[in-house]
Amino acid sequence: MTTAAEVKKWTRALTSSRDDIVLRGRDLFLVPIRHVVCGLSFPGSWDKTLPRPYWFASVPFTPPAATFGGKWRGNLLVGRSNEEGFTKSLIELAARAIDEKLKPLASLNHFFDATTTGERPALVFGNWERLQDFPDYHAPVLAALGRLEEAADVALGFVSQHEPRWQALRAEGERQIAGYRERGIGRDAVALANHQLALLEDLRALGRLSAGQDRAGVVALLHSWEQQGLERWNVLDLWEPTPFPLERSP
Repeated sequence: MTTAAEVKKWTRALTSSRDDIVLRGRDLFLVPIRHVVCGLSFPGSWDKTLPRPYWFASVPFTPPAATFGGKWRGNLLVGRSNEEGFTKSLIELAARAIDEKLKPLASLNHFFDATTTGERPALVFGNWERLQDFPDYHAPVLAALGRLEEAADVALGFVSQHEPRWQALRAEGERQIAGYRERGIGRDAVALANHQLALLEDLRALGRLSAGQDRAGVVALLHSWEQQGLERWNVLDLWEPTPFPLERSP
């Protein structure tokens, strides 16, 4: 299994020569963090000598109940750690990913462009989804860019489409809880439904603010979500609070 100590050893030449990355455990983060979290991650591997690092990008200002983490990432094929030249190869690939992929993606406008075209960037052997397929990410990004009408359409459309389903599941779970044999299943159903309904409430709030062109309200909501998201990433101290494009537009 890849350990934090191994990652520290492998990336020492990188972290000691650059001031734009910070190592946290088994993750390297591009700093300062503004509106996009970018970095390199070294997850655990079933094969001790075969690390599986990947670079990633994600936005932290999504609703608190949204799926956490990055849906946009590319694998670094670095080989086995016991092979000659492994560290040199890893450093070269990591530096290339940082400079060619992560630095451009750190711009919210570029992140939006790169994730809405559906085209997989070079160096990507991993997850690269369309932003439009994840309304809990798409709507906040649209709002942050000042595209409030589109943000309202995405957020409120998603709520109207999915709210009846989760309300029905909660009602069925409550019915099961009232019984005896299905009480455990009912509790699980209610917990899941409540989580999804909380997400929909957050999106409804964003959608209504956006539909009403309440720029101050949207900004306050997004910054609140952003801080909560960075706390979940455990990188709040690496954050450089920055106005959203919405705040800089007339």
